[in-house]
Amino acid sequence: SSEEGSGWDFSVVFKLAIAASNAWGLFLVSTLMGYGLVGVPRTVWQAASYREALEMNYARAPAFHEEKVSAMYEVDDIVRDVQVAVAASSGTSRAEFANQMWHELEQDPISAEACRSFTSMSPSRRQVPVASLEDLALLNWNRIQVMRNARRTSCQWDMLCRSCWKMSDMLGPRQSQRSRAFSLARFYGYRSMSVLIVLLSVLTFVGEMTMFSKANTSVFYYYFEWVFGLPWNADIAQGLVSVPLVFIVCTTYWSVLRIRIAGFFGLYRRNTDTSILLWCASILCRLAAPLCYHFLLLGRFQSIGDGVDTEFVKFMGKIDVIPVLGVLFNEYFPLLVGIQVVV
Repeated sequence: SSEEGSGWDFSVVFKLAIAASNAWGLFLVSTLMGYGLVGVPRTVWQAASYREALEMNYARAPAFHEEKVSAMYEVDDIVRDVQVAVAASSGTSRAEFANQMWHELEQDPISAEACRSFTSMSPSRRQVPVASLEDLALLNWNRIQVMRNARRTSCQWDMLCRSCWKMSDMLGPRQSQRSRAFSLARFYGYRSMSVLIVLLSVLTFVGEMTMFSKANTSVFYYYFEWVFGLPWNADIAQGLVSVPLVFIVCTTYWSVLRIRIAGFFGLYRRNTDTSILLWCASILCRLAAPLCYHFLLLGRFQSIGDGVDTEFVKFMGKIDVIPVLGVLFNEYFPLLVGIQVVV
């Protein structure tokens, strides 16, 4: 055949592609999960006490305020630069582009006040020359980055202030009896939840550290065997199996949602760019298949009951014939979770 004559075996290429995709996904899952196994229970534990959470917010306030002030100075600079560009482009074919940038600055609530302040021509601090359309394009790119950073820092500061005001009211001397009861119930509820999450984190950590073992040392294996061994309703059994799966998914995706890279990525309430939302959605989709496959291997489903693998494991199991990226990578690479937890 043509495939044999060309020396290509496309089934191997297909398996290699699956293995490479799974390896990259497992790398992200292990890295993110290691951070989430520690971060999720710690966050829930600290959120139980309004006083502890308020003290943490007070400690973060100076840095947040400094970032916001610095970002607003950058907004002033970019407004001056665009004003210079408008004046320099007047009467040329570039005037429409420059005027559009100025119009968008005027419409943005963050830069509108600065635009009103510069009613007359004022020199730019950086004195950016505007001589061509490429210069205007670069200036527009800088404007987008500066405004994005200003919205990010303003959102962070506003959210921190609202959180501090709310917690201060809950801890104030005029707190009602109903508020005290709510705070007490919230405290014990969050602390109990954090203990449960710590238990799940420990069990997940032990399972990750023993993935390479041939013995059924995973606690999840015995849990799944118990669930499938009892005469449950199918919906109840699926719900019980979903508990550790949901926990692993939440710890992994929680780490994604906590990423804050200035100028590149960050999820902020009502202040998240469309491109960042699309990037986040793409990451979640890329992690779905490797995460589910890793969960099935972690629970050793192939050893439960009649020992028949699921269809998904059969499909992903094609990568076992690939050196390094097959069995060995899936069994030993999760040890990275241990390094992440220790660090």
